[in-house]
Amino acid sequence: MDNIAYFIKDNIRHGKPPIDGEYWCEKSINEFANLLPYYSFNQCRRIIEKLEKSGAVLSKKLKKKRHDQTKHYTLKCPLVKKIYMSNLPNPELAKRLVPEEAKIPSDKVSISYSNSFSKQVE
Repeated sequence: MDNIAYFIKDNIRHGKPPIDGEYWCEKSINEFANLLPYYSFNQCRRIIEKLEKSGAVLSKKLKKKRHDQTKHYTLKCPLVKKIYMSNLPNPELAKRLVPEEAKIPSDKVSISYSNSFSKQVE
């Protein structure tokens, strides 16, 4: 999820326009596997499938050409968007991307990843 958020922010910084009101990360499973050499292709596929099933990430095939099956990914969950997108350089854009109902609880929130890495958010 960190990589998806990174590439979404990178697209925003480079001025790529939103599609369907969302900013997207365009990567194939193979590209993720190359970016993350410590995961196999199948591990990357399963991780992304779990993120999609959990509702944290939304994926769509946005290319018009039928032979191009590359998926685009965006952060779907309001709390996840708040965590990853609140530190954008443009505060107005951050307000538009992060819904008001995405309130982070006052207690620490622990986000656990399948590889037993966890991130503390305050």
